[in-house]
Amino acid sequence: MRCSWSARACALGLALLAAPRALAQPAPLELDLERAVRMTLELSPEVRRAALEVTFREGQLREASGTFDTVLLARTTGGYVETELDPDSLQQELQRREGLFALAQTFAKLRDDIADRIAKRQFQPPICPPGFTSVRIEREAESEFGLDQPMCIPVGLGTNTPEGLSSRALAAILAPPGADLTGISSQLRDILGLPTDDRITELEQLAQEQLERSQRIAGLVADRTALALERLGLVPETEFRNTLALELRFDKPFRNGSLVGLEARLSGQEVNYVGKALDPAFGGLGLENEFRSGFHLAFLQPLGKGRGSVSAQAAEKAAGFSLEGSRRRHEHRQTEQVLATVQAHIELVAAQESLALLEQSVASQRAIFEAMQTLVKVGERARTELTRSQAGLSDAETGAAQARIAVLAARSELARVVGLDAAKAGVGPTARGSFPDALVELPDVEALLRQATQARLDLRAAEQEEQAATVAFDAARADLKRRIDLSLRVGAVSDYRSPFFRVLRDEFINDPNEPPGTPVDFYDPKGFWRSLTDKYLPEIRFQIAFDIPFGNNAARGRLERSQQSLRQSNIQTRDLARVIRENVAELGASLRSARAEVEQLRRAVREQDATWKTAMELQRAGELSLVDTLLTEKDLTSARLRLVGAQRTYASTLARLRFEAGTLVRFEAGRPVGFDLTGLPSPS
Repeated sequence: MRCSWSARACALGLALLAAPRALAQPAPLELDLERAVRMTLELSPEVRRAALEVTFREGQLREASGTFDTVLLARTTGGYVETELDPDSLQQELQRREGLFALAQTFAKLRDDIADRIAKRQFQPPICPPGFTSVRIEREAESEFGLDQPMCIPVGLGTNTPEGLSSRALAAILAPPGADLTGISSQLRDILGLPTDDRITELEQLAQEQLERSQRIAGLVADRTALALERLGLVPETEFRNTLALELRFDKPFRNGSLVGLEARLSGQEVNYVGKALDPAFGGLGLENEFRSGFHLAFLQPLGKGRGSVSAQAAEKAAGFSLEGSRRRHEHRQTEQVLATVQAHIELVAAQESLALLEQSVASQRAIFEAMQTLVKVGERARTELTRSQAGLSDAETGAAQARIAVLAARSELARVVGLDAAKAGVGPTARGSFPDALVELPDVEALLRQATQARLDLRAAEQEEQAATVAFDAARADLKRRIDLSLRVGAVSDYRSPFFRVLRDEFINDPNEPPGTPVDFYDPKGFWRSLTDKYLPEIRFQIAFDIPFGNNAARGRLERSQQSLRQSNIQTRDLARVIRENVAELGASLRSARAEVEQLRRAVREQDATWKTAMELQRAGELSLVDTLLTEKDLTSARLRLVGAQRTYASTLARLRFEAGTLVRFEAGRPVGFDLTGLPSPS
């Protein structure tokens, strides 16, 4: 068998012709043109992919619009940081312990000196330790009883001052070392016959009590100081910071570039030496646990780059244009698939009609062959004419076989375009309908040219994409300018400091400077509540930030890239409009030529049909040779096949012209609501 079609079509046809009849496919689906178009829009993978692209662009627009959504931010942060003490803090803690040690040693020595004077009945205060000018107990009760005398005498007063020198001289005259002034005074009073002076005894007793009290006080100070030093412990080496913060924030960005935020914040903090209690008496750092609460209103306004409105809206605007472009692309893709379906249906109708004509030719050739067999048997025709008739029948059967392969290939192509599953559709559907007898009026090409630039969906999509590129270019040009931002933060803040956790609460006397209430940890809700209910003070901050990029290559690169993208979009849009106009003009002229060819071939077919009828009558009468009869039948079949080809070209050109002009499919709200299928194959 000869095969002038493609290798794939030949292989398909030969395989089907060779298949057993028992494995014949079920009755194929029969589709008219409108049903095939609607099935294409439902099943075509290309249409579904374009729809997914629209959904993808919708997601991009939603994402870009989400930049201006009100955002509620709830955040909890906690931390523990441990650091080494700086040299100044270490020196301070060391001096603190050295001072306590020196003080304990000093008062211990003072206590011992006083005890020694009491034992020797020397009731004068001892010399003060180095570094002390005076140690005096000043209380109202002691002043009334004369017990407010100094515990010790400064070194200068006992050595190098006039008062000191006079005091020591009188003491040496009246009371030389080792003299018992009390006994001498009593003997003198007995000799002179004077009464006993009780005031001297009282003064001595008062001086002794004063020294005994000073001894107790010095011992108490020495013991307390030694105890304080023991409680402080070793010098710390590191300190830690515990923090806990709760933050609630509302942010509302605006499309003009500004941002307004409302913030509420609670925080707790503990700072202390590692290994030490919070009580300063036991080596703590001496910082209370601090709780802070605040409410703020924040405002950010860009001042540079066009106040930020161009850049802020760029992503959303570009996404909106891209979405509209993808919608027009989706509609155009549907129109393309409709055109592909129309052309595939036209090809199948033409293949089916060609097959019908060739099968009719086979039937005619077979009738001639059978009639010739009868005439040869009776001796009225020569056997050579029977051979010629058999050759004509073989040629007709070969043409019919090739037409069947063409029909199978056209059915397969229609199934592919429509999107039918090969397992369900088999080879493919058949076409219901035929080429109409009435030809549509030739459209006004000039009107179509004007309409095409407005109706073509791919041109609308290109214009939307150009708008998106323009937005990106404007944003890149605005970003090239210097950034200047003004931020303002206004609010009220309350601080609360918790009392220390005392190791020995019974030894603590309330300090009027220490906060009231029970101590709380830095994470305790009671501390946060106390800060919330405490006194609030205003807090206002403003900031102006600007940048001066050297070179600004990033912004310049974005500008150049967006500029080239915009130029490419401009070129593509203009080139597409030019191609559309050229295609409409070319297809308008081709449609006029195709219409003229159809009309001419229809006349030729009518003439060939009349000739064939005459030839049949002459052949039956024996007045026309077999060769002439065969040639007449072939001419008629050839004319009919050429007419089918011309009708196919006319219908295909008409469909392409409507596609180029944007009138093939009509859309409303993104959905196809009508198809212009007039003049195309329709059900009989």
